[in-house]
Amino acid sequence: MKNIVILALILFLTIGIANATTNEITEISSSNNENGCNGAIWTTDQSGGTQDKNHYAVGEGVYLNADNFDADEECSWNIQKLSQPPHDIIASGNVNTDSNGQINAYLLYTTQPSDFGSEFKVTLECGRCEKHDNYRVDVGQIPEFSTVAALVALIGSVAVFMIVRKRH
Repeated sequence: MKNIVILALILFLTIGIANATTNEITEISSSNNENGCNGAIWTTDQSGGTQDKNHYAVGEGVYLNADNFDADEECSWNIQKLSQPPHDIIASGNVNTDSNGQINAYLLYTTQPSDFGSEFKVTLECGRCEKHDNYRVDVGQIPEFSTVAALVALIGSVAVFMIVRKRH
């Protein structure tokens, strides 16, 4: 009985510690279709080829792609820090959509050391349309606790239990 209690304690501690390192991204979806807005935005890399790049390293550029907006429209954008109050706007500016109503790999911001561990919201306003996308500066942290890690922890705990049981 004592061994079972020890095994259970080890298992719960392993899962608890691993879950404490999990990073969760809050996805914010803004739908203004009732105003005729079908536009979409997403953070990306310098090539513009990565859709919804949501994890960045310190010193990495945060780029914006947008699609399905009015052609040649002037839009305003800002980046707001969400992780710790005050929720300051850390960068803002204006950008125009192209003749197809798109924005391709537009550099918004280069992440700073003070951004590490924080979550940010990008807002793009084009006329009556407002869209949002979130990202985090956390590349280099302990990876998320996954199902595979949980399975490894469980197998390890069972192995320890079997060894302890054999000795008694």
